Amino acid sequence: MKRISYDEIKLENNDTLIVGCIYKSPNCTKENYALLVSLFYKISVINPSNLIITGDFNFSEINWENNTTSVGENNMATQFLNCIMDEFLFQHVRHPTRIRTGNVPSILDLIFTNEENMVEEVEFLPGLGLSDHLVLYCDFNCYIEQDNPSYEKLNYFRGDYRNIGEELSSVQWDSVMRGLDVSDSWNGFTEKIVKLLEKHVPVSKSTPSKGKRSPFITTSCKEALRHKHTRWKKFTYCKSDENYNKYKQARNKVTTELRHSKYKYEQDISSQRLKTENKLFWKYVRSKTKTNQVVSKLEKTNGELTKQ
Repeated sequence: MKRISYDEIKLENNDTLIVGCIYKSPNCTKENYALLVSLFYKISVINPSNLIITGDFNFSEINWENNTTSVGENNMATQFLNCIMDEFLFQHVRHPTRIRTGNVPSILDLIFTNEENMVEEVEFLPGLGLSDHLVLYCDFNCYIEQDNPSYEKLNYFRGDYRNIGEELSSVQWDSVMRGLDVSDSWNGFTEKIVKLLEKHVPVSKSTPSKGKRSPFITTSCKEALRHKHTRWKKFTYCKSDENYNKYKQARNKVTTELRHSKYKYEQDISSQRLKTENKLFWKYVRSKTKTNQVVSKLEKTNGELTKQ
């Protein structure tokens, strides 16, 4: 491993972006490889909200399509792949980046992020100068804002189901369905149901959902927050060392309460509720991502990608 360069960038809402660039020599020693792996583990301890690491890693033995290697378990390539999988990182390069006459094209230059949708598409451009490595170009998304337009939907809670039942009872189903096969009978029945719903169920307009408080906020957390705000007001009214120290104690208690409550909530939904309320678990997981899932571009029969 010859060169490492990284920087930490502050984002909104106390989020942090770590940008790194690494070059690992093909003749990397075990000591330098250990430093490379320890770097990835240290980044996982920091746990930044946004992460992108690029560089020339020289691991031609790794097949990034199915996350396998052509070498043994003790080889650096296999151990590095296990490290990436342990840290739940996403590798976005899927085509060869080093092309030289007489050599098998290989994927040596890599792009890692901590969320799959942070990189939507990677472009492969000609190399610089006499280099046999391609230039990689991609758009990095720190955040993806989802449009939540209002839309109309049926308000089933206010439906007039008595009239729906009466109209269904008045239909001569034997004569209506006579001579029809199963498919046509089903289509005719569903069409009748849809018309009755449109007639007897009112339409309501849904509005974009507003932000809700974190699900792990308990009563003790709210009490600690109120106490913290009270101490802060007292300090702003009388800026003495005693009032400031009391404010710091209240502030630290809030931090402790929030961490404990969040840890307990995550333990609860990941161990006990995962078997019975898995929707709640995955809802919480999605709420922690910075780039939500979007509909990706589709490939046409001629190989071109559709436009978003």
